This record gives sequence, C-alpha cells and structure tokens, in this order.
Amino acid sequence: MTHRCLGEWITVEQMKTIVRLMLGEMRYEVPPQDLRIDLARIPALPASGLVVANLAIRDAWGLV
Repeated sequence: MTHRCLGEWITVEQMKTIVRLMLGEMRYEVPPQDLRIDLARIPALPASGLVVANLAIRDAWGLV
C-alpha cells in the first residue's frame, strides 16, 4: 500500500487553475534572462530568478 499526501488533490487542482490562468487569461513577456547558475548554492537557481514584464490580466469581457 502506498501513502499519498492528504493535500495532493487540492495542489493538483490549484496547479491546473494557475496554468489555465497563465495561458489563457494573462498576457506577459519574458525578457532575456541571466541563466547563469551557481552550482555551489542550494537550491541552484538562475541568477536573475524569473523576470516577467508587461503583465496584463483580461477582465470579464476579455479586455486587457
């Protein structure tokens, strides 16, 4: 028998909602990133993190 996290189902549903929102309800640009990674650091993340620009969310009428 395997054990699963009690909150796994809600996490999966939240992720689906977030992805749907980011793909369908938002407009944004991802400018060039500094993708250098310092492997001596944990967690190893890109130097710039994730930079998002010109973020706009559509309203109920599809306008931004």
